[in-house]
Amino acid sequence: GRMLQPLSSMNAAAKLAASGDLSQRLDLSGPRDEIHDLADTFDNMLDSLERSFSVHRRFAANASHELRTPLATTQTMIDVALSDPQASAEDLRRVLTRVLETNRANRETIDALLDLADAQSGKLAHEDVDMEVTVRDALSLIAPEVAEHRLHVSTHLLPARVPGDPVLLRQSVSNLLRNAARYNVEGGRITVGMACLDDGVRLTIRNEGPVVSPESVESLCEPFVRGEGRGRTRGSGHGLGLAIVTAVATAHNGELRLSANPDGGLTAVLELPVGEAEDTSSATGANA
Repeated sequence: GRMLQPLSSMNAAAKLAASGDLSQRLDLSGPRDEIHDLADTFDNMLDSLERSFSVHRRFAANASHELRTPLATTQTMIDVALSDPQASAEDLRRVLTRVLETNRANRETIDALLDLADAQSGKLAHEDVDMEVTVRDALSLIAPEVAEHRLHVSTHLLPARVPGDPVLLRQSVSNLLRNAARYNVEGGRITVGMACLDDGVRLTIRNEGPVVSPESVESLCEPFVRGEGRGRTRGSGHGLGLAIVTAVATAHNGELRLSANPDGGLTAVLELPVGEAEDTSSATGANA
């Protein structure tokens, strides 16, 4: 009868969903009861699934484009070189150098995709990670870029340990620092600070780049978003750095927050739940 009609509709929608069609909704009307609540929950589940599949389809399309484009560029460079019978050894050497650079960028994209997959899989190593050492290691990785562009780095670090995956946490901190350097102005400043919370540790990284609109900040953690309008001053990147940090933070029950500085640049705040920690009452500072 009429009591069973919503269940029949739900059954039909479930069969469509199982076949890949997530467009059907029950949109049950009438008085609020258990059946109505169940129908609303079912519709919300389909909404969530549809959004998730849409995100994955867009990600797959973007990833395919990111990998296909440099391969096509490489093929074009090689075809042009082979079609020129007058090409000198120096000409061929220049082509091979560009091919090597393109392949290196492609490998970086593939590595980033694998990092993102690892973070999203939830299969993390669980070790006692010294975040102060992690930040210092990451700072050493960007030291050449800091020196080349005369950036000023000020730090206020604290002894703090968190349970987690040391490789992914180091990659996340490196991504944040690399972004702070890449989207900076010549001779700009990067400020790195740590704070110990009651139940975690907070890492704050601030730079002095161009002014960023609050609207664009919301999309910066999406895969393959490269910060259009942020006035990139150097480098190219693959647009996965902040997406990786977000996924790693989520996998560690933490959070990444971004905010635009009124005078330009971004402030990134990474919060992670703390494990067994050392005495955090002392602080160390360094300048580079």
